[in-house]
Amino acid sequence: MKKKWISLLSVISLSFLLAGCGEVYLPETVTESSIYVSPEGAITYCLVESFEADYYDVDELSDMAKVETSEYNNGKGSEKVKIDEINAFDGKVLIKYEFSDVDSFNDFTGLSLTYTTVGDYLTSQVVSENMIDPKKGNAMDGKMFDKLSAKHIIVSETDAALYYGGKLLYMSDNGGVGDDGGVRPYEEGEKITLIINK
Repeated sequence: MKKKWISLLSVISLSFLLAGCGEVYLPETVTESSIYVSPEGAITYCLVESFEADYYDVDELSDMAKVETSEYNNGKGSEKVKIDEINAFDGKVLIKYEFSDVDSFNDFTGLSLTYTTVGDYLTSQVVSENMIDPKKGNAMDGKMFDKLSAKHIIVSETDAALYYGGKLLYMSDNGGVGDDGGVRPYEEGEKITLIINK
């Protein structure tokens, strides 16, 4: 009996430890275009678009997407992108892509996403957005950038909901954190900046 209690307590403790890590995964059911950036920089991209079943067939769309990814990978000489899933639901279609890195994501999609350390980012870019603590709503002091140079920054100009492998420390004030932990811009086309501790 004592062993069962110890096992149960171990499972509960592990659950609390994992919950405290801060990693925000994609929701189990994705209904909008979404991006997950892993701590290692791999990208999961769920593209959700309206889908007219009268004009397209899911199998036909799947074949077209597979040809497109195959041609891209052949051109790069290695597998940079693969399709994980294609589904139609409620007049929409979901294509779930897995990218090996951010550069492959940007190149394949034509979108703009950055994932690097704050220090590396600031050598060639400027954070022009007002940064806030997402929990308290307090503005971040600009002097904090030096202290955060080893942390990671995600900059997205994609309109997709952002999920990330790490704890969200600061974010630009032009977006909000949803109940699922994903960050979304308040206005379409706005650049969202996150600083995370991976």
